[in-house]
Amino acid sequence: MRRRINNDDVESSKIMFYAGFAFLPWLWLINFIQYRSYVKEDDTPEDMKFYVKGSFTGFILFMIVWAIWLLVFYTNIDSSWAQQLLLFEKGIVKLHYSLMILLLLLPAAACCSLNLYAGDTMF
Repeated sequence: MRRRINNDDVESSKIMFYAGFAFLPWLWLINFIQYRSYVKEDDTPEDMKFYVKGSFTGFILFMIVWAIWLLVFYTNIDSSWAQQLLLFEKGIVKLHYSLMILLLLLPAAACCSLNLYAGDTMF
């Protein structure tokens, strides 16, 4: 038996949804993971469903844009504009390249594993 959604849950979901727009996409992921099971229920407020689904959509879009940025940046690492953005020497950046790929795969793996363990669909 799940607990009922109250006004504090709706307000918390709303705060995490809007805070995600401040370049904090991990809040969108937390919001989605925490409240995704309530989206399918009939008695869940519509605005809460909007915040949870919007958080998932925002997180996925942010990750796509971030992945595109990483691909563009690291394929043009020798260009002058990319060199101006580097904080470290080029040899160290190659080490960070593999770490960035790992960071890209972790959220996707986390979402998939949570879905498999929960035994339900996304929405």
